[in-house]
Amino acid sequence: MHAQINREAERFFHSHLPGSWVPGYLAGRGFHDAVQRQWGIGYAPASWHALTDHLRGLGYPGHAVEAAGLARRSRRGTLIDTFRDRAMFPLRSREGTVLAFLGRALDHEPRYLAGPTTASHPRRDLLFGLHAVNRRTLPVLVEGPLDAMAVSLAAPHRLAGIACLGARVTAGQAEFAATLGRARLLIAFDGDRAGAEAMARAYPALRPAALTLDAVTLPDGHDPASALLQYGPAHLAEILLKGRRPLADLVLDAVLSSSDPSFPETRLAALRRAAGAVCSLAPHDVARQVDRIAHHLDLNHTFVTEAVLEAVSTRPVPTGRPTHGTHTPVLRPTG
Repeated sequence: MHAQINREAERFFHSHLPGSWVPGYLAGRGFHDAVQRQWGIGYAPASWHALTDHLRGLGYPGHAVEAAGLARRSRRGTLIDTFRDRAMFPLRSREGTVLAFLGRALDHEPRYLAGPTTASHPRRDLLFGLHAVNRRTLPVLVEGPLDAMAVSLAAPHRLAGIACLGARVTAGQAEFAATLGRARLLIAFDGDRAGAEAMARAYPALRPAALTLDAVTLPDGHDPASALLQYGPAHLAEILLKGRRPLADLVLDAVLSSSDPSFPETRLAALRRAAGAVCSLAPHDVARQVDRIAHHLDLNHTFVTEAVLEAVSTRPVPTGRPTHGTHTPVLRPTG
């Protein structure tokens, strides 16, 4: 029944779009009417129970509307709409079925609001834009729905934006990404330090998906949506297509950027941290990162490789068997 309720809710939200603040706001962000229709954008009116009354009028019981995440109990115990005065973004399955909704407020908090979803589709595991990915497009993982729309608008036949609805990628979202039938995934979070760190943290969740993981660093202070508005679709597409590099680079950058290679002691500490980070990488990412560590710390390539092997040998094993002993390597700077 949830699928039918969500379908009727989508129609309701879309019918209230004309005359609301949403079309003008999105047009000002670079998304014209055709793009809004393409993504099924709607509007939840500023009413306490307009949607609930509408769905009940169609014959759906209140408990089913509540279970679908479209209504909640007030302090008095009555049903009220979950979403009020918000731009509405449908979260779809790969086949296009609406699983849940995300609502965006214009000028009040919380800026984004997602209702609860069914047990089979936990809200935290959903991705916005899954249905837009096809075998010709490169999926680009971004933070918010407007970012996903911006990516797809920048290069509609080459890129498809999918949003994780925040800066944290869950294991369930990684599983969804693995079902896209694509061998490569590009990540483009916000172009600041926090965004870079969030992309690096996404690596462990995405690694089991067995995808080639790339990342792109956007101009400072920009996300894909603001970059679209500032630079235009063609420039954003160029940034995304030509500026990508392995996501594993960011994982190691997070370790190496905090190290000072000027002194042997600090280089040794940095090597140990970097070697430990390399242990968490997929096999196809290891060789490049060993090269980068050797270059950054001015160390012999073989010596760095030995440090990585040592880190692997001393990692805890799930069987509980004792691990090998450790020893302190001697730094061997190159040149």
